[in-house]
Amino acid sequence: MAYSVGIFLDPESSKTITDLWRKLAEMHVSESLFRAAFRPHVTLGIADRLQLEPCTQYLAEFANTHAAFPLTFSSLGLFPSQSSGAVFLGVTPSPQLLEIHIDFHLTFSVYGEGLRRYYFPGIWVPHCTLADGITCDVAPKALEVCQETLLPIRATAAGIGILEFPPGHELLSYVLRSH
Repeated sequence: MAYSVGIFLDPESSKTITDLWRKLAEMHVSESLFRAAFRPHVTLGIADRLQLEPCTQYLAEFANTHAAFPLTFSSLGLFPSQSSGAVFLGVTPSPQLLEIHIDFHLTFSVYGEGLRRYYFPGIWVPHCTLADGITCDVAPKALEVCQETLLPIRATAAGIGILEFPPGHELLSYVLRSH
């Protein structure tokens, strides 16, 4: 199992993305996210192993010291792969988002082992996955379904939490402080 730490969205934008997950599942493009027991999120980092108790305390403090902030989903993208690609909504990288990502990684590396390099500051592509496990033959259908969503989607980064996968469930979450 692996652990992901993600930024959770406000209810309205979460519903928009969950509706896309449902539509992709109904079209037999990708069902894993729709069936997973977690909310739409923007992943800040992934670790193969995680010291849960100290990381939980760290995230509680993180949520108290970081305020909710706006996010804009402004693009549709594809991480290509022959067997396990992903379609995603791209997040416009605001200074606030990048600062939070760097702040997070300064401590996350202490609690996580086997960190996924493509989530490191300077390499990370901020996104919300819409469909995963996408093969090259299904990618056009996934993109076609997702193109029906009007962009940009204005959202609020409202919380932070830990997800465990597979199979995909939310272990805990904290609300980011109000302004």
